[in-house]
Amino acid sequence: DMSVDKSNKETTIKTDITNSDVWLSNPELIREFIEKRQDYKKLCAEVQYILKKRLIQNNIEFSTVTSRAKTLNSFLEKINRKSYDSPFKEITDLAGVRVVCLYLDDIHLIKEIINKEFEVIETVDKLNEKEPDEFGYGAFHFIVKLGKKSSGKSAKMDSKS
Repeated sequence: DMSVDKSNKETTIKTDITNSDVWLSNPELIREFIEKRQDYKKLCAEVQYILKKRLIQNNIEFSTVTSRAKTLNSFLEKINRKSYDSPFKEITDLAGVRVVCLYLDDIHLIKEIINKEFEVIETVDKLNEKEPDEFGYGAFHFIVKLGKKSSGKSAKMDSKS
């Protein structure tokens, strides 16, 4: 038990030290993230609203539609872990929305809604990647931009069953 606690503390300390390095080396990047985060929160709310409305209109039963804007700590951890020339253009999950549906058969209907409402940049099929004996959820990940009728930036979405 002690070694687990110790390793967790060391990980936290390493992350804090690395994150503080970004504060010192690139405070403009942090300032830009803090300024833009409100836009990403609004984007999340807009995409979440659109999806809930369309799911209800199409009588698709769902468990939840949730959203989140990436936190500063998560952003700093990601730019420390990976190398980005332009983080705000390259990181695709600054705003994320998740639809959890009840029935596997509804996924194709949700995909149709996403394709109709948004400009789909990329789709990743995580549903069929697993082996039959593997445990876990299946998902489609979409990187999208808002459609012409909407007003925000772009978002990453998951459709899960």
